[in-house]
Amino acid sequence: MLWVSAPDGTVDGAHNVNGAANVAFISPMRSKAQLVNTPTPTWTRNVGYKVAGGYDSATLNAADWNNGTKTCVTACHNSEPVTWGDPNVTCYSCHKGL
Repeated sequence: MLWVSAPDGTVDGAHNVNGAANVAFISPMRSKAQLVNTPTPTWTRNVGYKVAGGYDSATLNAADWNNGTKTCVTACHNSEPVTWGDPNVTCYSCHKGL
């Protein structure tokens, strides 16, 4: 997903430049974060864990976003549904193992 900052420059997930949830996916998504030693089933480990050149990747699909319900179910959220603007969503809603 591409994040775009709000007019005041914040990027906190609650804002977008035009106030709407405009969703565009970059696929495959790559992350060097590698938060866990063993990636979740939706992620693929590439090169190695916490080594030079190592990263995890996941395939994202346009169908993962439901514009009607403003809900997203992607590898980014470990395939947990997340609704745009839901005030009850925290990091632990998706990252249960942290």
